[in-house]
Amino acid sequence: MGGERELVLTALIFAAMLIVVALNWVAFLAGLTVYSVALYGLRLMAEADPMMSKVYQRHLRYVEYYPAHSTPFRVE
Repeated sequence: MGGERELVLTALIFAAMLIVVALNWVAFLAGLTVYSVALYGLRLMAEADPMMSKVYQRHLRYVEYYPAHSTPFRVE
């Protein structure tokens, strides 16, 4: 569908839950709108970088500051 598989399926499940839980036309239109907007955003994101969510998740694991060390065997 143009975006990353996991994110597109997550958006679809979220929209389907919204529709099924409420079971009325307003919820149907809201779920359809949420899914359409999410799919549009995910397509734009995939166009910029096909693995952007994986890169972002890896970025979150990095430490803000890595102090300089000359060798792993130095004595402080």
